Amino acid sequence: GYSALALAPSPAVLGGEGAGTSFLMDPRVINATSLTDADLDAARVIILADVPRLPANTARTLARKVAEGAGLIVIAGPRAEAEFYNAWRGLDGPLVPLELGAEQANTPGIQPAPSTFNHESLKIFTKQGDLKDANITRWRKTKPLDARATQAAAFSNGNAFIAAQNYGKGRSLLITTALDASSGGLPAKRSFVPFIHELTLWAAGRGTDLNVAAAWNPAVALTSSSGGLLGEYSSNGQTTRRIDPAIDFDWEEGAPDIKDFGSDNFTIRWSGQLIAPVSGVYEISAYVDDDVSVQIEGFPTMSRKDFGEHVLGQVNLEGGKPVNVCVDFQENNGNSALKLYWTPPGGRKEIIPPSAFIPAQNLQSEPLAVADPRGAERKATLRNGRRGQELIVEGPAIPGIYRVTPNAELNAQFPEISGGRLPLVVTRDAGESGFEAMQASDLALIRSSIDLVLPASVKDILAVMNGKGFGREIWKMLAIAALVLLILESILARWVSRSRRSAEDVRVDFGEETTFGGRR
Repeated sequence: GYSALALAPSPAVLGGEGAGTSFLMDPRVINATSLTDADLDAARVIILADVPRLPANTARTLARKVAEGAGLIVIAGPRAEAEFYNAWRGLDGPLVPLELGAEQANTPGIQPAPSTFNHESLKIFTKQGDLKDANITRWRKTKPLDARATQAAAFSNGNAFIAAQNYGKGRSLLITTALDASSGGLPAKRSFVPFIHELTLWAAGRGTDLNVAAAWNPAVALTSSSGGLLGEYSSNGQTTRRIDPAIDFDWEEGAPDIKDFGSDNFTIRWSGQLIAPVSGVYEISAYVDDDVSVQIEGFPTMSRKDFGEHVLGQVNLEGGKPVNVCVDFQENNGNSALKLYWTPPGGRKEIIPPSAFIPAQNLQSEPLAVADPRGAERKATLRNGRRGQELIVEGPAIPGIYRVTPNAELNAQFPEISGGRLPLVVTRDAGESGFEAMQASDLALIRSSIDLVLPASVKDILAVMNGKGFGREIWKMLAIAALVLLILESILARWVSRSRRSAEDVRVDFGEETTFGGRR
């Protein structure tokens, strides 16, 4: 209740009314036993507020939604069943960042320790706010579980307060105490509402940042991914590329979530590399409707053309060594589905996780037209790589607004710009306006290559700015040299004059005497 009140823009929203477009958040409170897939589809962030456990089907659906980009916040109060949360796994491993242990109780209480607030969602509370004064009397102890998880905050006794992790394309966060009066006084603090807002905003993800720093070939990260395969979806002559975290789809009679994509007669090709965590024989299987073909480098092609779940074959993989993989799927009509599994050596059958895939890299779409801030035409490309999809504008970055003409792939990322242009802002580099005095080591390095002359005063600097220049005065040296030349010239002229007056015979010798034809 307290968390819902902190998120609600008005009491009427908790009564069932919509928040409208004027508010950032539109929370809905749903009993966990009544939760449906439709509820999950409409949510950007799901908060499990001291929920004991979820039905298996709901847990799988929620895990997949988080892997595809949603946010999950688990508030582990006294009712949360540690056995369920510790065993909850999805496409990208454990959903909960830390393993839950037994509940602890302390009547005097413990407090959040702001000195341990090292997570981006908690930065504003490190030096301000009253979270540090909240007395917590009940909390969960935890054990480290996943190397990707980070402890975002701790209590005064050193136990974990908040933990977070990236999960596929989404985010997962754990709070180890119930956010109600039964576990302490946190909801009574002035910082409680912004505290809940900051955690929820972090779980929702930052979205696409269309403001980029000035650089050659400025690039915008459109999607991020911790792994997966590059999917090329083709229907009705249209091809859309994206990175899918795993091959785990059941569209039934519907279609992939791509704008204007048909529900029948479409094909998909996933490509990239497969990395086995350990060496050994892996059994590859699939649930398919209609046709699938799997090609793993070094092994025969495995394919099935009939509905159902099938063992496709076995492959002997070397741990940590990437091998090329290509999966082709074809849907004819009716229902459509494809799920790709493996059974590791000594393990259990599971969807091949995103961490086992590297998307095909450096696959580019056709160039897109871009108008730069001066109105000149540029080119941009969509490039898929290891970390997701990037929009790259060719050439040097001029600070200002660039307008990109989107194609089908970009429209799929930003449906709100359909028919328009995507604005991209290249920011100015503030460092270019920051002047700092050079150190002695800097000057020594420059002097090793050129003759360096330093301005001695503001007058010298103004002289340079006015085009007059400054530096060492060399006119005196030039004047002295001219005077010396003048004196030498006078002495020579005087010597020649004296020689002529004394009728001195000056002999000029042209070399040895030579006779030609009797003359000499």
